[in-house]
Amino acid sequence: MSTITLTKAERISIYRNNYYKVGKPYLKIMRRFGGPFIIALSLYNYYFVESSFIQSLSGFTLVFGIYYTLKPIIIPFLKPRLFEGYTFQFQITPDKIILQEGDAVSELEHQFFKSVQQNETHYALRTSKNEVLHLPKAQITSQEASRLNNLITTN
Repeated sequence: MSTITLTKAERISIYRNNYYKVGKPYLKIMRRFGGPFIIALSLYNYYFVESSFIQSLSGFTLVFGIYYTLKPIIIPFLKPRLFEGYTFQFQITPDKIILQEGDAVSELEHQFFKSVQQNETHYALRTSKNEVLHLPKAQITSQEASRLNNLITTN
């Protein structure tokens, strides 16, 4: 069994990476350009629109645009419990994946995972309930990596 340790910094890095790169194309575009677009629109409304009602709303939209732009930086400070580090044991067999944390042991068959994806730093195992298990490539053995690569091609 391999021991997987995800530190707070690694979890924040994974969150920020997934925030911009995971999801449907329109969601990726909206997350990347939506905040700056809202900021630009609110500044335009404040300086170039004559209506005092629209100008008063531009302050709210400016704050929302700044929040939306900085959300990947703000969320780890607002919800620190989501990013606490943890350690668990991991083993992959030809027919299942075994996870152990303390006294709790979970055996998950390969069909339980909706998809298995990889990027430059980790594997992401997604369940049907939209839960994701992240496995850093640096902390798993080459045999486990090859089995995960086989799952990528079959899922």
